[in-house]
Amino acid sequence: MVFDLEDSRPLDDNLDNLSMLANLGVRTLLPTYNHANRAGSGCLDSTDGGLTDWGRAIVAEMNSVGIVPDGSHCSARTGLDMCEVSTGPVVYSHSCMQAVWDHPRNITDDQARACAATGGVIGITGVGIFLGPNTPTLEAMTKHLEYAVDLVGIDHVGVSTDFSFDYADVIDEFARNPHLFDDSYTRWGPIQGMTPETLLT
Repeated sequence: MVFDLEDSRPLDDNLDNLSMLANLGVRTLLPTYNHANRAGSGCLDSTDGGLTDWGRAIVAEMNSVGIVPDGSHCSARTGLDMCEVSTGPVVYSHSCMQAVWDHPRNITDDQARACAATGGVIGITGVGIFLGPNTPTLEAMTKHLEYAVDLVGIDHVGVSTDFSFDYADVIDEFARNPHLFDDSYTRWGPIQGMTPETLLT
């Protein structure tokens, strides 16, 4: 089992914490989660400033300690900048394709190509609002998978359902923090996720 960290704020402005996290089993890290922080911009920000100097330092240290930079939840420019500066693979561990479903959390063709050029992988997620209008179906996921494979090749595409086994806690998080999620997250009601069993049908 490995761990990821979705936002760089827990680093507490100290790059040395990346080595500690790597030793604890963290293997991927997202510099931002939906909104801007010191490292860069998020996918829900109205202005995309890309990766900051601090964000570039984080990516460099991640490369050094063996943590893979992850562009999911980051802005398009932040993700592209990560691919430009990283000396190792960059991933989009749980994202879908914007050309198939125009959601701000989904990635552009340019992001997908840049990720593949680093040797990275795009993990197509099973979260309903990223697949379509809250449609966590195998048919919806297949459209994203086929599009991504046609675009960057099968070696750079995988499945990452992002299924939440603590669904009630996730819904509670949305209810307690409505300011963190815009209507692209909430307009279709409670978010539906694809269960692992769906992939076996």
